[in-house]
Amino acid sequence: MKEHKKAFNALTLGAIALDILIFILGAYFIAKPTTSANIIGYVFGILLIIVGIYNIIKFIVNMGTNKFFLIEIISGILTILAGVFMVYNPFSLANITTIGVGIWLIISATIKGAIALQFKKFNEETWMLSLIIAVITLILGILIIVNPFESYIVLAVYVGVMVCVYAAMDIVQQVLFRKRVKEIVKIFFE
Repeated sequence: MKEHKKAFNALTLGAIALDILIFILGAYFIAKPTTSANIIGYVFGILLIIVGIYNIIKFIVNMGTNKFFLIEIISGILTILAGVFMVYNPFSLANITTIGVGIWLIISATIKGAIALQFKKFNEETWMLSLIIAVITLILGILIIVNPFESYIVLAVYVGVMVCVYAAMDIVQQVLFRKRVKEIVKIFFE
């Protein structure tokens, strides 16, 4: 149990660190909306690749402990593919960013929703907040996909705001997980 708590805490710290990087990137989009669309697409693609690699590492670390972590490998592969697509197609940033960020948020929302339902099954107190965060993340992803903007400036600010909102919500969720590590470890490892 102690090993699982330690591993879980390490995973949540890694997630918080990634969320901080994502938040900083979103804040940069807001602060510097005139930045070249190519650079934004390239940087965001690299960030998605890093997130995907992190998800695959989470899967490998937890392989054999619980079937639920199979979602991490799927998420990791899809996120890496979205990142590679963005890195190799930075010239059409408006569409790529819209689709890439939207898909990423929808994938993330799906995983968060599955976790929330798993928490509900085990009467974990944070299940409802996790589900609300999943629904909001899903809505953000859909809004980004269905509302493409013509202006790179507006797109950068819009994506920046959405990414900051996502990162802030995910940090809150990870902090909640850390506070309830004992109960959550029981759900996944016992």
